[in-house]
Amino acid sequence: MKPHILIHCVPEDYSAALRADAREGLTGQHKRLSSRWCLDGRGRRLFERLTSGGDYLLGVAERELLSRIAVEVLRISHPRTVIHIGSVGLGRARPLWRVLRSAIPTPTVAVCDTPHASLERVLWPLSTELPTADWYGLVCEVPTEVTVPPIDGRRLFTCLGENLGALLPSERLRLLTSIRRHSQPGDQLLLTAPLRAFDALADLTDNQADDVTEFNRNVLYVLNHLLDTDCTETAFEHSLAKVGRRTEFRLRARNDIRLPLLTLGFHIELAAKEEIATFGLTDLPAEVVSAELTRTGFALDDTWIADSHELAIHLAHAL
Repeated sequence: MKPHILIHCVPEDYSAALRADAREGLTGQHKRLSSRWCLDGRGRRLFERLTSGGDYLLGVAERELLSRIAVEVLRISHPRTVIHIGSVGLGRARPLWRVLRSAIPTPTVAVCDTPHASLERVLWPLSTELPTADWYGLVCEVPTEVTVPPIDGRRLFTCLGENLGALLPSERLRLLTSIRRHSQPGDQLLLTAPLRAFDALADLTDNQADDVTEFNRNVLYVLNHLLDTDCTETAFEHSLAKVGRRTEFRLRARNDIRLPLLTLGFHIELAAKEEIATFGLTDLPAEVVSAELTRTGFALDDTWIADSHELAIHLAHAL
């Protein structure tokens, strides 16, 4: 069956939200762009290419752990509907789908993501793997807002892959608050939380240096398109930095540079070696996850840690 696509955010509104991100992030002392700037259509394809192979430690660990716990997760949650938040790393949810196929004759599977995700293109091949399911693509302004399909019954929300760890604390709280707003008491939430993000991103940088650089510099094309500027990729080099629990890709200016951001009505100046933070991952130990879940109306039920200690997967329920 062809996936249903429900549009709650049009591309023009999402582009306006990205511009607001840029206005805030590029005018501070430490310049940054939110991770969603990295995940336009081309950025997503580059990221999937980077993280789908055996060189990416977090991806390998997540697939192995989900295969081990999928039966238990679905036994506890027994959902009528599974709602994936974000399509990045969606293929790692296959262990859940295999169990879902045998446990529930006609489940509903939904993916909630931004207009940049091209959900119909993403979901069509995946829907053939679970043909008895009713598939929905929910286009909205993730991570600020999520939505749900018009289906009654118990829900399991999943936020797998890098979809939670890539967010800054304020973004995580907005996402969890929105999920809770669309949850009924007893609905379950499954989260992947990185524990060794620096090792994973450093290994990617070492093993796939050219592809990592291409992914990071893709942000410049998005800047040119949305902010009417003229960034050239050769003006910046890729760098990796660790600040507290967060590991970030950065774009480092090779020389002094002045960037007119015509759409925003101002310009920024970067000194040689000055950096713009782009994609990042934050280590999220259990106490941080538990505190953020409690703050947003969830209670933590169970935690599983990968054998490699690269990440943990947490199961919570809505209060």
